[in-house]
This record gives sequence, structure tokens and C-alpha cells, in this order.
Amino acid sequence: EAMRILETEGLVEVRRGKSGGIFVATDLVPSVAIFTAVKLEEEAAIDVLRARRVLERAVAQEAMRVATPADFVELERTVDLLERHLGERPSVMRADAMFHRALVRSCRNETIQAAMRGVGRGLAPIRDAYSGGVSYDRQTLDVHRRQLAAMRGRDESELDAVLDEHFRMLETQFAKGIGRRWAEVFGVRAS
Repeated sequence: EAMRILETEGLVEVRRGKSGGIFVATDLVPSVAIFTAVKLEEEAAIDVLRARRVLERAVAQEAMRVATPADFVELERTVDLLERHLGERPSVMRADAMFHRALVRSCRNETIQAAMRGVGRGLAPIRDAYSGGVSYDRQTLDVHRRQLAAMRGRDESELDAVLDEHFRMLETQFAKGIGRRWAEVFGVRAS
């Protein structure tokens, strides 16, 4: 992200190919331009995390309503895969992504799938920025299991509570990463 910001601001040049690399384009570093670019990136990340809350909640509710037994089997398979790979970050991240894709597919709606692809692209760099660890993997596993149970039981209030916990996991890490508290970034906004 830092290199992309520097390139966007014209401070470095990225050349592809055999003789490619990253080259300094200028020695003049306008700090205000870098600050502005970083602030825009931060706001974009906050926007995508807020959009996730709205859209993924609606996806889970729709999936709860229309998912078939085969859809639930597929979701369970991804949760089992996550459990088998606790502590192996790349495998856990793949299993987590598989869970979310299976959830979206279970809605059987192309428009919903397209919207969630956009959210997924926006979330990827945010998710990749955090290291996880076995305890975080176990928390993810627990949340996915409880989400699946709430959906199977058609328990809307439990699903809403689990989703809130799930969303807060990444939101809290993000807020901490930018030196702020969750409530400052994602809490109720003043009118």
C-alpha cells in the first residue's frame, strides 16, 4: 500500500519486466500529499468495513431464508477445513474466504454475488494486514460455527449477535492498527 501511494504521488516509478523495479522519481517529498493519500486510504478502508456490515448481514439473512441442505453442507465443509488448519495462516485465510463465498452463493442471486465481490476486493488488503494466530483462528472458527447454527435454526437474533461479533473482530484490529478505538471509528456517528 505504501509503495502504491508513493507511485500515485509521483515519488517513485514502478517498471515491470526484466529490467524493472522501483525507482525514485523525485527527491522532493511533499509530506502533505503523502498525508492526504494515507488519509484517503484509511477512509476507503473504513467505508468498506462499514459496507461489509450492511451487505454481509443482508447476505447471511437471505442465505438463512433460501439456503438448501446442500448449501449448509458446503458451509460446514469450509468450517471443518478451517478447523483442520488452525495456526496455518494461508490455509485459514483460504478456508475463511471459501466460507464467505459459499455463503454468498447460497443466496442464488447474481446481483448479490457481484456486490459482495466488490466488498471482498476491498477487504482483501485489510484482512492481509493482520497476522491472526491460533487464538484468532479459534475465534473465527467459533464465530463461523455459531453463525452456521443460527442460520440452520433460523434464529435471527442469534445470527445478528454472531455477525456483530464477527464484524467487530476485523474492525477492532483495523482501529487498533490506525491508533484508534473501535467506538471512535465504527461507533454511532453524531447527527
